[in-house]
Amino acid sequence: MARTHGRGLHIPPVLTVDKITLSLAQPVNSAATFAITSNIAWITTIDPAASSAWITVSPNAGTGNSPNTTAKATSANTTGAPRYASIVVNGGNITRTLIATQAATNTAPNPAAAAPLPIGATFTLTVTDTTAPGNPQTTRAYTVTSGTTITTTDTSGPLTLAYEYNSTGATGTLVIPDLDSVYSMKFANATTGTLTLYTFDVDGPYDLPGAFTYAAPAAPTYTLNVTNGTANGATTGAYASGATVNITANAAPTSSQVFDHWTTSNGGAFANANATTTTFTMPANATTITAIYKDQTTGGGGNTSNNSGGGGGGGGGGAPSLLYLAAAAALLGARAIRPRKKS
Repeated sequence: MARTHGRGLHIPPVLTVDKITLSLAQPVNSAATFAITSNIAWITTIDPAASSAWITVSPNAGTGNSPNTTAKATSANTTGAPRYASIVVNGGNITRTLIATQAATNTAPNPAAAAPLPIGATFTLTVTDTTAPGNPQTTRAYTVTSGTTITTTDTSGPLTLAYEYNSTGATGTLVIPDLDSVYSMKFANATTGTLTLYTFDVDGPYDLPGAFTYAAPAAPTYTLNVTNGTANGATTGAYASGATVNITANAAPTSSQVFDHWTTSNGGAFANANATTTTFTMPANATTITAIYKDQTTGGGGNTSNNSGGGGGGGGGGAPSLLYLAAAAALLGARAIRPRKKS
């Protein structure tokens, strides 16, 4: 009920809490604090009531502000899965709710990313309403749009919701305070698992079984342009950082040129920069690689003139040419086979 002050001045009731979730560690006496801002009397309750066996709130009632309200675990969580409670703060006609999570003992690696989930990651959650077997399963997909918000699409169109995600061992906790709901997920592998939906509403708390799929965001890709050649058969393409690309240089543009080497404008690595066909490892940015050509050279080429030592008069130093030796051999052979004249 609103209060009046002085000459009937109306003061609206105020009751707020500064958090939407509380995370408690697995051991006994683990604690977390939150602040209550109020100008009216308030009281806290635990929902479901059975959770009061493991969590308490102090102070559990008051009038006015309570900047260091403490939730404490009165026992260690030995169940192997996170456990949850809804801390409900009531004052007048105002209700504020926090969802408390106590971590499990499971320490196996979590295949999914830790909080905050990467932008572009998606969860598809399918829940079965065991309280009404005739009802169809409910499936909803969430896409991470920032470190604190997710979007979903239902019959009313896109909806952006606040979320918190925490992972412990092979379990993950997706808290959506806008829906007063907690999805406790048990990963079977990096992309699938089972879940329990904990919901706290006007009909009381309940939990429902279900399953989920998780998809990490696709790795970013970067543009690779090729000058005077191709990469995987094309002159341009998009590749993730670290991808290995097959590259081939074009034929030399003129008959007087040959391939020399590859260059890159912005990082990356060639397996062999001096080979016309090789591989290129993509950097984490766009880049252009270029095949470079050079002019052919005829080399040192030998002297094709007669190297017999300098002509007829010199004699001495020069070695006889092959042509001379061949002629001499032919002459000697002709003399050897000439028949003798009869006397």
